[in-house]
Amino acid sequence: MIVQGTPQTIPALNRIWATCFGDSPEYIRFFMEHRFPSCQCFVWLEGETPVGAAYLLPCTLGTHKAYYGYAIGVHPSVQRRGICAELLNYAEQQAIFFLMPRPGIENYYLNRGFRSAFYSCTQRILPHQTMTGELEIKDACAEEYTALRNCFFQGPGYVSWDTDAVAYALEEQRLCGGFAHVLRWQAARYLLFGKIEGQVLQLRESTLPLGLAKELSPLLCSHYNTSELILEYPASSVEDGVPRGCCYNFTLCHSGWLALDLT
Repeated sequence: MIVQGTPQTIPALNRIWATCFGDSPEYIRFFMEHRFPSCQCFVWLEGETPVGAAYLLPCTLGTHKAYYGYAIGVHPSVQRRGICAELLNYAEQQAIFFLMPRPGIENYYLNRGFRSAFYSCTQRILPHQTMTGELEIKDACAEEYTALRNCFFQGPGYVSWDTDAVAYALEEQRLCGGFAHVLRWQAARYLLFGKIEGQVLQLRESTLPLGLAKELSPLLCSHYNTSELILEYPASSVEDGVPRGCCYNFTLCHSGWLALDLT
């Protein structure tokens, strides 16, 4: 049967999470301390033992209340018995429910009635020209990040979060080896949310327009000690982009923008 998760179930939920996803105890503890109290957690019990869970994080999609499904997993010992489907049945009763499927299981959700959403494009930028100067870059605080993000991405397919959720996303990014910065350039401020992999600067979310990102790429690569930049940004239409997630009980007619998904 399905019950609401409580603080008393957290030790068992930690074990399910670690077994299903392989995350470190530090990461799981970080989520339970900072996001568990504000999410809806559905737990499947076998007798009195939790063996499956789904976490729903509240947010806003356009002007609609919505939930982001995260870390939906069932212990391997009881998989293939329909438990995940039962957890999803509960989650799908929410007004708008969406998630970011793990690679390889997208069809499972599409076959359940989910529809692709939140289309994005990726641009590889090689800084061929030279450019002198220094960039003013600092760590982003949640309040500034939220305000800049909402102003730039707002629209009918935009997933927005309250300040506490953004604060968690920024700290989760740093915990996982990434960064969340604010760039000041010519009196304007821009968000840089990403990580460095080898010689590649990867920006999963940024309010830098593509043209300005190309112009500043020499300085950005110099600052982060990389040789190329990969920028992910909202697609202009669903035909031009690649889906980043999928949505249930809601048809997203616009390309939308998710990002800040906890991956």
